[in-house]
Amino acid sequence: MPRKAIMPLLFLIVFALGARAQQNLPPPPHVHDAANVIDGKIHPEMIKDRVAFRLFFLAAATSVDANPDERKRQRAMLSPARLTDEELAIASTILTDFKKQYDLVVQNYNDAVKSARTPEQLPNGKKLAAELDALVLAAKTKLESSVSGDGSRRLYAHVQSEKSNMRVTVDE
Repeated sequence: MPRKAIMPLLFLIVFALGARAQQNLPPPPHVHDAANVIDGKIHPEMIKDRVAFRLFFLAAATSVDANPDERKRQRAMLSPARLTDEELAIASTILTDFKKQYDLVVQNYNDAVKSARTPEQLPNGKKLAAELDALVLAAKTKLESSVSGDGSRRLYAHVQSEKSNMRVTVDE
């Protein structure tokens, strides 16, 4: 076989073997940067109370037109705090109001983002975070002043225990 014909043939064989070898490689592992995530199972004490209450309130809150299953879910989430029936009703009302206000603030922010025509017109994300934190604090304060001292302490302890089920970013 002439030398000119061997070189392209050799190139094709090497290329084919390389392509075949690449097909047999396992996919690369999916890596997450865990450096900026707090895992509550490992470090619940590092999760800020305002973040824990925000996550808990959002999980426990229902909408005004909640169906019976949503109400049961809420009751189940609040039951470890051992609130009285009256306190549960109060908590439900406060959480429903919290959710309504929270959703409104987020919707207003999203609308402002959609209507922005330039980067300078984009709303301030830090202002949004501050508004949401203020809503959480207001709901927490209202709950604490509306239920018994024991109920308030048990609710606080329950939210603290729920931190072990949370994962949050460090900047929260």
